[in-house]
Amino acid sequence: MKKKVNLNAPKVLCILMALMLLALPTLAEISSSQVEDARIEAEAQATKDTSKVLWFVVGCVGGIIGIAVATLIEAKAPQAVLLGKSPDYVASYTDAYTRKCKSIRTTYGLYGCGASVVVYGLFYLLAFGTAVTTY
Repeated sequence: MKKKVNLNAPKVLCILMALMLLALPTLAEISSSQVEDARIEAEAQATKDTSKVLWFVVGCVGGIIGIAVATLIEAKAPQAVLLGKSPDYVASYTDAYTRKCKSIRTTYGLYGCGASVVVYGLFYLLAFGTAVTTY
C-alpha cells in the first residue's frame, strides 16, 4: 500500500513564513521605541542621581586630577529599574545612564576647575599685582 503524501504542509509553512516576514518590521519598531524610551528614562535618572555641586567642588579642589577622576569613574545604573526588562532595554539604559553621568561629572568638574583658576588668578593679581617695590 502506498503512503499518501500531504501536500498542504509545505503550503502552510510558506504562508506562516510570509506572515512572520511581514510582522518583522513591526517588531523592529517596537524594539527601537523601547530603546528610545530606555535612553530617555536613563538620562532623566542620571541627571537626578548625579550631584552637580559635588563634581563642581571636585573640579575646584582637584583641578586636572578632579577632571580625570570625573572622566574615569564609571557610573553604575540602578538595577531595580532594569528588573524584568528586555536585554535591548537593559543595554540601552545602562549605556545611556553611564554616558549621561560621565557627561555631567566631566562638565561640572571643568566648571569647578575653571572657577578655581579664575579665583587663583584674581588672588594672584590682588596679592602680587598691586605690590609696590621701593628702592
